[in-house]
Amino acid sequence: MLINDTKLQSRECLQALHDLHFTILSWDKEMKDRNALIETQWKVTKDKKPKNNAEIEEKEKRTELLFRVVGTKETLKPKIKVELWGMEFKMEEQEISKDMKVGEFRHYVLTYDNILKMIAIYLRIQSDTPVILMGETGCGKTSLIKCLAKVASVPLQAIDVHSGFGRQELRNMIQKCLQKCKEAEQRGESKIEQWIFLDEINTSPDIGWFNELVCNRTVDGVQIAREIKIIAACNPYRKRKLSVEEDEFFANDELRNYVYRVHPLCETMKEYVWPFGRLSELDEQQYIVEMINQAKGEIQKTFHDQFEEWKPKIAAKITCAQKFLRERLQDRAIVSLRDVSRCLKIFSWLLSKYLLELNVQKDNPWLYRSLNIAIGLCYFFRLGKEREELSKRLQDKGASKKNLFILFMCITTATPIVMVGKPGTSKTLSFQIIRDNLSHGKTEFEKKLKENHIFLPVKSIHTISFQCTRDSKPQAIEERWDQAMRHSENDQLKTILLLDEIGLAEHSKHSPLKILHPLLEDPKISFVGISNWPLDAAKMNRVIMHQIPAMTMKELELTAAKMVEHYKEKVINISKVYNQVVNHKSKLFEPMQKKNFFGARDFFSLIRYQLQSPSYKNSLAGFMRNFGGIPRDDLIQNLSDIFKDCLGMDKGESVNKMSTFTPMDCIQLNLSDTQTNSSKLFGDNYIVSRHCMVISELDHSWQVLLENGILRYDDVFLFKSSFAHDECSSISDYEHLNKVISCMDTGKRVILYNLESIYESLYDMLNQRYQKKPSGKNYLKKNLYLCIRVYVYVECDLLKYS
Repeated sequence: MLINDTKLQSRECLQALHDLHFTILSWDKEMKDRNALIETQWKVTKDKKPKNNAEIEEKEKRTELLFRVVGTKETLKPKIKVELWGMEFKMEEQEISKDMKVGEFRHYVLTYDNILKMIAIYLRIQSDTPVILMGETGCGKTSLIKCLAKVASVPLQAIDVHSGFGRQELRNMIQKCLQKCKEAEQRGESKIEQWIFLDEINTSPDIGWFNELVCNRTVDGVQIAREIKIIAACNPYRKRKLSVEEDEFFANDELRNYVYRVHPLCETMKEYVWPFGRLSELDEQQYIVEMINQAKGEIQKTFHDQFEEWKPKIAAKITCAQKFLRERLQDRAIVSLRDVSRCLKIFSWLLSKYLLELNVQKDNPWLYRSLNIAIGLCYFFRLGKEREELSKRLQDKGASKKNLFILFMCITTATPIVMVGKPGTSKTLSFQIIRDNLSHGKTEFEKKLKENHIFLPVKSIHTISFQCTRDSKPQAIEERWDQAMRHSENDQLKTILLLDEIGLAEHSKHSPLKILHPLLEDPKISFVGISNWPLDAAKMNRVIMHQIPAMTMKELELTAAKMVEHYKEKVINISKVYNQVVNHKSKLFEPMQKKNFFGARDFFSLIRYQLQSPSYKNSLAGFMRNFGGIPRDDLIQNLSDIFKDCLGMDKGESVNKMSTFTPMDCIQLNLSDTQTNSSKLFGDNYIVSRHCMVISELDHSWQVLLENGILRYDDVFLFKSSFAHDECSSISDYEHLNKVISCMDTGKRVILYNLESIYESLYDMLNQRYQKKPSGKNYLKKNLYLCIRVYVYVECDLLKYS
């Protein structure tokens, strides 16, 4: 069907749709036996070619139908077929240009559903009817539009909209299209049709400007050329269940309640929204088969015979994992074909790297182990309590459950990963261990791999870090990404971009993480994100999510035993006390109704303190200092009940001992701790005190601490400013941070009062992430290198007295 510049040729359109009707009827019979066809595809014999003549003929028939609907010229068809499907459709070699993308959509499954969508979208485009596709992330909206543009032989400009893409960017985009039209006119050519695809338009706050362009076809009130066609896509509006921390920390964030962080569409746009739908189970299985065929070409020929035999099992396991996660995850939209692609990427990488000698056991081939590792990384670790159930369905034990293993695999294969877990679940520590082993101890690490018959060349890694906050901006993240890309030009290095506390940046008013969407599709660098909670579906769909569950009672005991394995005494009872504190049925240990107030860091610090105490069996000071934060009388009564249950201590005795420690005593002990040279933790000679947060209802709590001699008048006090100019500007925050840096460099004690705006910038410091300079001095590695002598942190805005 040929389309004129302004009108549809209705007669040819009706004829094409008439032919399409009978074509679909003929497909109905095929659809009834689709399951059998897919099973047949899985059971391809090893002597059979990847593509048989019947499959090529069917693909050509469907392509020709699309050609007729969009009116593609006969002279262009051979070239477009080669660009779409590859060299299965013959073309003279001299006609293939160097810039030609051969087989760009080789593994795109042209189902009857996709063809119907393409035809409906194309007719809307040519009739200047606004096209707004609404569908879940990863459901194929972008791929379908790109494939349709290729079939129609129309240049397509695909733009990933983010919060920084607004009115000026729209003007520049239209201006570039108009310039192309003028250049064609100057060459004496007819005006060419151009398509602009605006993906995820509802992520931009300037939604009114998109409404004008998409629905009215105007920019600044000026009509755009008829040759410029606008297509838009958006994510749906669905509510999600928030974690306790998110609901508490981000109460003022209106977008936090939705699965996708999107702004409401204008009323006019809602009239043109077309639900795109999602892949059916059978269509997804077809895609999985095609993607498995693609993966075969990326592995060593040594494994090809085994691969052919395993294709049915590979497809079945991945399909099972996809279905299971959709049933179990809080948001099923997170699961898409991107997960299949990542799984097969890791699977192919493991096979292609020749990791093990080939004389492996027949009942446990390397191909089988590689598949389990890939499924474990992409599916198993995304789950919490449901992991064992998935293992039973897959009839295997899953991959290793170690954070280090997951990080190593994702970093090595440049697969984006976000580690999600509560504070104290060793997310940052795991990354530090990997970084240290692959940076300074690379040779030793490679040696250990060889000892385990894993022959893998390991590159040194270079980490580019970015500390996310609730005020992060997209430009800052983009700058760090570009910096990491520049370092990746060195073939001897593996560059990693680390976004620490990435969950905070998601709630920034600047929406900085949206800029990562196109960057994470096929990254050239390794990407690691660390968060206390899952991100929205659009982001989690583009990465491997490793959900780190809270430690069980058994894991607590094993951790405590490992920490003191060289010490004759055992402190396993501490894990019982901690477990009862964090899992107490009542809200006795939730100060100010804050759930998860106590975490794993309290447990680790308590063990360190108890081992440093000469009489740790009878010392209760560690419990008083690490489980403070609630009214003193309540703390003593609640802990004494737990001591009675877990330690068998007399309640009266424990109450009397704990009563000797007043809040002032605990603060004073914390500030007076010094580094020890006789630690029972063998080499861990740091001070056992932690940065001190003092909780109070008194506005003058810092004065009370001065009067009691706990603080000194030569200490540095930093207060939040109440001036209007300071409250709406970040200059005062920078000044406070510079003063903190100065105090740390000179060894002065600094007291921060009511300075929530800068706390997020001090995470590395609060984690006591101290390292050694070559000179032997301690320093804190953050954005700046700071000399550390004596440092104590006191937050005096919430001191609670008894």
